[in-house]
Amino acid sequence: MRFHIEIYINKCKIVSNGIRNSKAKILQNLFANKEINITVDIGLGKKYASILTCDLTEEYIKINAEYST
Repeated sequence: MRFHIEIYINKCKIVSNGIRNSKAKILQNLFANKEINITVDIGLGKKYASILTCDLTEEYIKINAEYST
């Protein structure tokens, strides 16, 4: 069974028809940006959502662990 699933990161197609088609090096470069856009097309129409996240790196956690309440 084939799926019509396409996934893009910053307009670079990384999954086509449910099959990954990008190499790890390309993905590493795509995720190196401060901001990324991920598009998932499952072939069922057009709906949009936005998700905001925050920095949860080790450095961020260390900085916030120094605060006291």
